[in-house]
Amino acid sequence: MKQFLAALALGVGAVTLACPTDTRAAQPAPPATAPTIAAVTVADESALPANVKGKMRIYLLIGQSNMSGHGPLKDSTSKPHERVWMLGKDYKWKIATEPLDDPTNQVDLVSLDKNGRVGPGMAFALDMVKNDPSLLVGLVPCSKGGTPLHFFLKERGTGRDTLYGSALYRAKQAQKVGELAGILFFQGEGDATKRPEAFGAKWGENFTRFVHDFRTDLNAPNLPVVFAQVGTSDSKASIRWEEVKVSQAKVKIPHVTMIKTDDLKRLDAVHFTTPSQEEIGRRFALALRDLTKSSPSASAAPAGNPVKEIVYKKTPQGDLSLFVEYPPNWKATDRRAAIVFFFGGGWARGTPQQFAEQAAYLAGRGMVTIRPDYRTSSKHKTTPLESVEDARSAMRFVRAHASEWGVDASRIVGAGGSAGGHLAACCALGSEPNAPGDDLKISCRPNALVLFNPVMGMEVIGTNLPQRNTISPVLLLDKTAPPTVAFYGTDDKFYRESLGYQKKAKAVGVRYDLYTANGLPHGFFNGKPWKQITLKQADLFLTGLGYLQGEPTLMVPASSPGLKKE
Repeated sequence: MKQFLAALALGVGAVTLACPTDTRAAQPAPPATAPTIAAVTVADESALPANVKGKMRIYLLIGQSNMSGHGPLKDSTSKPHERVWMLGKDYKWKIATEPLDDPTNQVDLVSLDKNGRVGPGMAFALDMVKNDPSLLVGLVPCSKGGTPLHFFLKERGTGRDTLYGSALYRAKQAQKVGELAGILFFQGEGDATKRPEAFGAKWGENFTRFVHDFRTDLNAPNLPVVFAQVGTSDSKASIRWEEVKVSQAKVKIPHVTMIKTDDLKRLDAVHFTTPSQEEIGRRFALALRDLTKSSPSASAAPAGNPVKEIVYKKTPQGDLSLFVEYPPNWKATDRRAAIVFFFGGGWARGTPQQFAEQAAYLAGRGMVTIRPDYRTSSKHKTTPLESVEDARSAMRFVRAHASEWGVDASRIVGAGGSAGGHLAACCALGSEPNAPGDDLKISCRPNALVLFNPVMGMEVIGTNLPQRNTISPVLLLDKTAPPTVAFYGTDDKFYRESLGYQKKAKAVGVRYDLYTANGLPHGFFNGKPWKQITLKQADLFLTGLGYLQGEPTLMVPASSPGLKKE
């Protein structure tokens, strides 16, 4: 709590952003002491406790004045929360407080606004942590009042002196301490005016461009996006209001959904009252959860299924934990199959939260599920060698504690996505690297592998890592490899190397079930409907091995696309 209060002291203050028919005064001149873009190139993480770094779910707040906030502060019911953080406009992490947009020492002046008031962001975050007692939220305000959508497009530029470039840069800074989990977008008022750059009926078309470009630049093709439809207006300047509203209603983008606001009370011609803003925040939270959950029947594991955090390794860069989730009716005397999920992120970033849904589902099916953290380059300044070493340590730790966790040590599955799939494969293949303190008499080899577009060759590293061949699964593959199922999109740059792996697996006589999704890119399995489709196929694979019993409980709509077995 002392850490919380100290961080809160650092986070006092804030300001907001404007809107198309905004009546706010002209923008203030930046303080004489304001830092410059050139002077501030990295976010200040000093206020973040060790148990927060790397574990936050990051949400970007993008739009104009109704996103940055126009509700009076005196009417706010939001209170600071020790699990809700924000990356301020001064590029400093702090406990989130209203207002979220604070111009004090603002760095990227392109989004500078004068008055700090209440928007939906804080209410959104508080609803999210209330719904999930283990969740840590990081908010990243990126809004600017009085802006038509055109100002947020990539074509305007990608430097930090543009709204697109500033938001992108802040998102990448935030990814160093958490996993990017979604975008909340509230904009449209600026496109309802007669300004020549206003999109009007073309709002949806250009919003689609924004989402595509932003996801591409973040290498997050399925990043969830929730946007708010404009409400009602009696502004004489908003001559194209209904055009925008109709265009927003027609938006059809995968992993994007819309919330409505036209039943809520306004403060003026276009801005919402504080209670309305807080209700919008709660609607954002509900829509985000609906967008990212597997399906109404996917979570066979009930809410509140016990998850235990355990430190499995001490490193020069800090302690590493893993998260153990037990099935309903679990007993320590059980001998259940277990699965260990390693998150992806190019050995550079990511958190164990990535596979939380898959872990919850398989726990509901009867497995003990484990999600380890491991060292990454952005957080720990390490290489893939240390990441592999940590993965091998985690597998040994799981096997060493199998009897007390109710796990059958001969039925432990390695799993992961992208770089995490590579780590799982490196636990099964090869003999190094190993941590000096590991007991090498305990095997780190999983008994089966479930891999989501894994990196099977290390050419991606180039010559920067001389030892790359010692952690290249395609080179290490031999007849000792466990049965494996792997999923790729055919447009994934790593798909071709998987075909080479498949050919070699056939030659040495080991099972390698390769499934593909036609025309889809790297990371396709992270969003609907492919998360459910790949998870159900993984369930069938594990059932075939005798690790699960009965039929999958995950429902996939009959109209969903299918996987092709290569």
